[in-house]
Amino acid sequence: MVYHWKDGWYFERLTDPREKYGWVRIYHIPLLQYEAQGIADVDIEIEPHTWASIVAAVCVEGDTAFTFRLAMALHGGLLDSGLRGPR
Repeated sequence: MVYHWKDGWYFERLTDPREKYGWVRIYHIPLLQYEAQGIADVDIEIEPHTWASIVAAVCVEGDTAFTFRLAMALHGGLLDSGLRGPR
């Protein structure tokens, strides 16, 4: 699923289990390019742990172990977040 923020900026969580599962792709397609060919002028992919650090860093509490684990849990990394309950 792709989220269009505004002015041609898109965010996408990669879900192919064979490669880069859980990575976040951010890309920008200028309006004129979108109408013509849809070629992105910015296209980056961020691995899940770095994405969680980014999300934690911009929250009000800042990037702490707790906010990082919360961000990982919200991103789908419950196994790595430490927030999973007992089995």
